[in-house]
Amino acid sequence: MNSNTDKELDIHIKVRDQDGIVHTLTCPTDIGLTLKDICKVYELSMEAVCVGMAMCATCHCYILNDIELPEKGDIEEALLSELFT
Repeated sequence: MNSNTDKELDIHIKVRDQDGIVHTLTCPTDIGLTLKDICKVYELSMEAVCVGMAMCATCHCYILNDIELPEKGDIEEALLSELFT
């Protein structure tokens, strides 16, 4: 594979950790990693009690930008409601 092509597929995400430090993460888009996976690669602390199986909502994050995201589905809504009760 051409490394220029690989780099063109990368995106850069800024993450503010729990101490307020901003990290810029380079993320490949061609191998299906989740944001939780990327944070783990960069050794950023993120609780994930269910190991990323979408069963506990402990690895939730806040997306701070102007990109419109799809509406929460029923399962996501149920998980988040458990988190804040």
